[in-house]
Amino acid sequence: MFKKLINWLLVIIWLIVIFTFSTKDSIESDGQSKGLIENTVSGTITVTDNIGITDINPTEEDMSVIVENLNMPIRKCAHTLIYLILAVLVLNALETNKENFKRNIVITLIFCFLYACTDEIHQTFIDGRTGQFIDCIIDTLGASLGCCLFFMFLDYKLKIKTSIKQK
Repeated sequence: MFKKLINWLLVIIWLIVIFTFSTKDSIESDGQSKGLIENTVSGTITVTDNIGITDINPTEEDMSVIVENLNMPIRKCAHTLIYLILAVLVLNALETNKENFKRNIVITLIFCFLYACTDEIHQTFIDGRTGQFIDCIIDTLGASLGCCLFFMFLDYKLKIKTSIKQK
């Protein structure tokens, strides 16, 4: 019972994390994304400088173009990752086993899709933000990937248990 409570608490915490990301206005949200990209790109250039590749020194203008070109794809990948994690947490909380695994996947995907929809609606009330249905689709894709990974993990775990019993 305690384990189940903890698992559902983790789902609730993750829902709050998603909600918190959505409460940031467009300037703050975009600034965080671009700052992360710039720090990552700068860090990568520093690492390559340290290993002897010194011909990579983008100007501020070049860095700005790099950040702008990477911003949207990385934000969409973040959507996918965030909902992948949510799906794994929900499946784990549903105590998935062989008998009801398909049902739990359907429940998880519907739950993640509906939460993504409400999240996008919520964003329409935040300055400079818009709700985009494509983000709901991307979020659900992430949840689908999470379900696949969770299934692969369970399958791997079952194979290990089976091989241990056979020894």
